[in-house]
Amino acid sequence: MNRPKKTPTKITINDVAKKAGVSKTTVSRYINGRTDMMSDEVAIRVQDVIDELGFRPSRVAQNLKLKNTGIIGCIIADITSDFAGYLVEGVSDICTKNDYQVLFVNTSNNPRKEVEAIQSLLDSKVDGLIVNTAGNNEEFLHEVRDSGVPIVIADRYLDSNTLIDTISSTNYRSTFECIAYLKEQGYDHVYFFGQQLGNNRTRVIRHEAFLDATQEYFPKADHSYTYFIRDHATDYELVAALEEIRSNHPNENVAIFAVNGMMMMDLVIVFKKMGIKMGEDLGMCGFDDWRWAELIEPGITAIRQDTYQLGARSTRRLLQLIQSKANIQPQLVEIPTKLMKRASTDIKKLK
Repeated sequence: MNRPKKTPTKITINDVAKKAGVSKTTVSRYINGRTDMMSDEVAIRVQDVIDELGFRPSRVAQNLKLKNTGIIGCIIADITSDFAGYLVEGVSDICTKNDYQVLFVNTSNNPRKEVEAIQSLLDSKVDGLIVNTAGNNEEFLHEVRDSGVPIVIADRYLDSNTLIDTISSTNYRSTFECIAYLKEQGYDHVYFFGQQLGNNRTRVIRHEAFLDATQEYFPKADHSYTYFIRDHATDYELVAALEEIRSNHPNENVAIFAVNGMMMMDLVIVFKKMGIKMGEDLGMCGFDDWRWAELIEPGITAIRQDTYQLGARSTRRLLQLIQSKANIQPQLVEIPTKLMKRASTDIKKLK
């Protein structure tokens, strides 16, 4: 009886580093020809281990560039959102000012497409990467960084956000302060509406802030005050949720907090179909302050992110990493937001 052959275990850079008694960084430097940064003894030991284990560097590890190409790659999780437009503009402007070209790739919030896009950009010899990550690729992104490729995470956090440069907004504080504002306005209840959290750390952080803030300002609130709506859900799902909320609080002032601009847009559409008046029947607020938030009657209270600056700061940081000769300590930068207070959170209904 023939037994199935075992699939050979893939040898990784970690295996080489462990057996050679050196760091992953040292192995990566050796692979990419930077032997001037180590002794001859270390270089020989690393090569001996590579030969012994039969290690073959991955495509990622082979893409450390000895000369800059003047091109960076930028991964966008969802190019269809208004958020992405401002981010792209910020990245493009800074690249233009610094004589850099930028290659944009949309991944439609698909982690697998994100990996494929990064590999393709590395094959194109980009000098570095800005990644608006879809999530669930943290190990791969660390592999990219450890191989020597400069990388900056834009907007969305990793679980270990201090280990890779990250530029985002003050998501937790902004959400918390918005809920506090609703309490000042006199609301009795606040509900959270968002897409499924999944691997999106930005949504997770905003939801955590909502829970913490409601515990302080609306202690009766519990997890039933959160509605997670499926991506591409029909209006029926939102209609059912809003009808349930209104029936539970017929004589109280209730506000809705939308986790992002896409959710807010869906809510505005359903409000109109149901004949719900913002600021009279239900309050409305949340992220983001896209241009239509001010134009739609009566004006929507929204957290304004400086998304252009987020893209610009991410690009400046990436260029700094590319041009630096020394290792720079990764940093987390959170750009302040502004709460734009409008009539959608003005209580007009009399109890």
